[in-house]
Amino acid sequence: MKGTIIKEAIALVTTIIFIVILTLSFGIIPALGNFLNPFGIWTVPGNSEYPSTMTIRDSRLTSDVHVNIDTNGIPHIYAETDEDLYFALGYLHGYNRLFEADMFRRYASGMLSEILGEDLLSTDIYMRTLGFYRRAKEEIDFLKVNATPYYDLLQSYCNGMNVYIDSIVPNNLPLEYYILSITPESWKPFDVIVSKYLQSWGLTSIKNDLDFTLLKEKLPDDVFNELYPNWTIGLPFEDPIIPEISASSEADVENTLTRTIKGILNFMDSIPNILGDVENYVGSNNWVVNGSKTKTGNPLLAGDPHLQHQMPSLWYEVHMISNEVENGMRYNTTGVTFPGIPLIIIGHNDHIAWSLTNVGGDGAVDFYDETINSNGTQYYYNNTWHPINVHTPKIDIKGGSSVIITVRETIHGPIISDILSDEYFNEYPKSNLSLKWSGLHTPLDGTYNVVEAVYGINRASNWTQFNESLALWDSPPQNFVYADDQGNIAMTVAGAHPVRKQGVSGTPDPMLTGKLVQPGNGTGEEWAGFIPYGKVPQALNPDQCYLASANQRSINASYPYYMGSNSWASGYRAREINRILRSRDNFTLDDFKNLQADNYDYSASQFVPILIDVWNYSINSGDTYSSDVMQAMNELYKWNQSDQKFIMNRSLIAPTIYWRWIDIYESNTWGDEFSNWSANGLKLPDIKILENLTKYVPDSIWFNDTAIADTQTRNYTMLKTLNDTVDWYKTNYDPDVSNWEWGDVHKIYFEHLTALDPLNRGPYSHDGSSWTPNNAGGGWDSEEKAYIVQAGPSWRMVIDLGNVTTELESVGVYPGGQSGNPLSSHYDDLLQLWLNYEYHDIYFLDQDGVTEATILFTR
Repeated sequence: MKGTIIKEAIALVTTIIFIVILTLSFGIIPALGNFLNPFGIWTVPGNSEYPSTMTIRDSRLTSDVHVNIDTNGIPHIYAETDEDLYFALGYLHGYNRLFEADMFRRYASGMLSEILGEDLLSTDIYMRTLGFYRRAKEEIDFLKVNATPYYDLLQSYCNGMNVYIDSIVPNNLPLEYYILSITPESWKPFDVIVSKYLQSWGLTSIKNDLDFTLLKEKLPDDVFNELYPNWTIGLPFEDPIIPEISASSEADVENTLTRTIKGILNFMDSIPNILGDVENYVGSNNWVVNGSKTKTGNPLLAGDPHLQHQMPSLWYEVHMISNEVENGMRYNTTGVTFPGIPLIIIGHNDHIAWSLTNVGGDGAVDFYDETINSNGTQYYYNNTWHPINVHTPKIDIKGGSSVIITVRETIHGPIISDILSDEYFNEYPKSNLSLKWSGLHTPLDGTYNVVEAVYGINRASNWTQFNESLALWDSPPQNFVYADDQGNIAMTVAGAHPVRKQGVSGTPDPMLTGKLVQPGNGTGEEWAGFIPYGKVPQALNPDQCYLASANQRSINASYPYYMGSNSWASGYRAREINRILRSRDNFTLDDFKNLQADNYDYSASQFVPILIDVWNYSINSGDTYSSDVMQAMNELYKWNQSDQKFIMNRSLIAPTIYWRWIDIYESNTWGDEFSNWSANGLKLPDIKILENLTKYVPDSIWFNDTAIADTQTRNYTMLKTLNDTVDWYKTNYDPDVSNWEWGDVHKIYFEHLTALDPLNRGPYSHDGSSWTPNNAGGGWDSEEKAYIVQAGPSWRMVIDLGNVTTELESVGVYPGGQSGNPLSSHYDDLLQLWLNYEYHDIYFLDQDGVTEATILFTR
């Protein structure tokens, strides 16, 4: 299984043995693990749970803060002021998730080597080159002077975090720090902001422009344009998020740019993404219907962001109440936060609810091939040589050593190719590729401010206030779904979406794509600002009475601005969700819970019936097949005719066959031609292209196997793929088709940040696929002999927007638990709920009878 960012830094064998001994009981000898309890056996005698009461004193508080911890470990914080509210949240983040938050800030700051050693140096160099550290310092300086109230909130949050950190002594040091022989450092507003950049970067499609440039280099122009269109016209098999509104070179030659791009892609693949693989597995769903389509007559909203699975969870749930009044409303908001960042990213308050999904387009990142002088000190831009901006950060390494690296930066951004060692190129010259990302290039002038945006969203009581706050959101671009207790529903593709111009002196052209690596000398596609917020795609109260996003194409063909192409999700999750929402009315909260658990693979409904027809034609023509292939095909027959039709249920065999079949079908269709053009391993065309050919162009040249003299068609390729699928499983898994149940080869695993086995959870048999609403994508692990689900619904929430005093009802769940302490009952108490598609009630209106512990913060 894929390791975590610190797996190599720990002596696993001895540590695992040690931890196992500590966490097991032997006969009458109790487990000894409390001696490593992150809260300490001396401070929490005999257990690792919250004491029934706690009192925390700090003179900076303006009044008392009361916290009720409910039976799910979720805090309900009651404060008189927002600053006191954020103070308490900071303490609770530290108390429950300090190590996780610490890893986020160190990863983002390029400071992992300091505690984990030289093995993490390349990761630190990468992060320092990207420049989150530099940008976060600039943003903090801006907030101090120009957005002081929001800076003060961050400082108050850090004060609370530091009160917990300062309470740590050797005998209650959190487990992970004990293992690594380190102690936590204090928390600063800078740490919040730099962590924010990491979360944003983790949801950005970085590699697409590099992939497309390689493909453009390898494939003939007509082929590239056919297989990787910009989708500006014609949207086959898609349900856009926003409904219709007005608003080649020689194959065997590898040039300097190609080699540099390959090096960067390989390097990026070697660096773990703390949120998961955004290009392949990360995604999200959200949808909303208005009261005309619900049983209660109130809007219903659902959201489930799909991020990397881990222990502890990426999310921390909290209910925050402040009596400080703003716009006539107190702060009363519940939802989920990232540890280390005091913002409720997804949730609801008394009047509104919202969730978000990743836009996923490749429009927020561009690469430029810079022209550098011979001594590497100047770059050529707009007919003039300019001095390269040089940064020389020092990276400390565990053990006392350090390195000073050189980061070069042009007007476009850091020269990212400098992360590649000279040894990589040997006798080859190196292109100087710079990277421009909207997350680091929005103006620090108040136009955008994510902290202010989310704070405003948390406090908004109506659509106008929500929309005004959302205008401040910059990165990553997100599809925000919205509903309120006045009956409104909406979807907004929010964020800083670049607009480009051709050359430095060109005029803005909204349809320029930045899809390929551009010349850095000023003659290529340069940025000319961002799409004005008033023109970003948005739908408010549409005639269809519902809205849904699942990372599919955000906009329809008439939208006048480019927002990325060939990097959206395939659309199968979206097509299934839209099918359900269109099909009926009288939806209930339970219906939306069932839709979040929907394991119907829409892609199978498009390919399997055709495969069956092709098979029948082949059999009727007298063709014969092995008994194993016959048995496999019989499973697909049964699947197609059962009440579990196209459902990726863990107890069925057909999903196992289909999932490998569709993968090999893609390879068999494109692989021979791509091999002839030396394009092996590059990004294959979107599955919608193959669906279109399969349905409507069965004699397409793409189905022809160039290694065989005769001409082949779709039928040949589909049946050959069936044979190949059976052979693959017999070789790589089990020769008996009867043993191919989906749950035996499709498993989910929750790995701790340390990768220590006793702290991990799973593997568990799991339903779903990458293309089911219950997103469960993952690659084949040859050691485990299973597809290991790497990402999926990291938080499920459903809310009925009824009157706050009588009708509002909401539920939620994420895989894991509130505590990062592996000895706490709240470490994994929500995991089984999540695995069984169950939820906990969100105690928003009344916590009576569900309080497990109380905390008093006082002066």
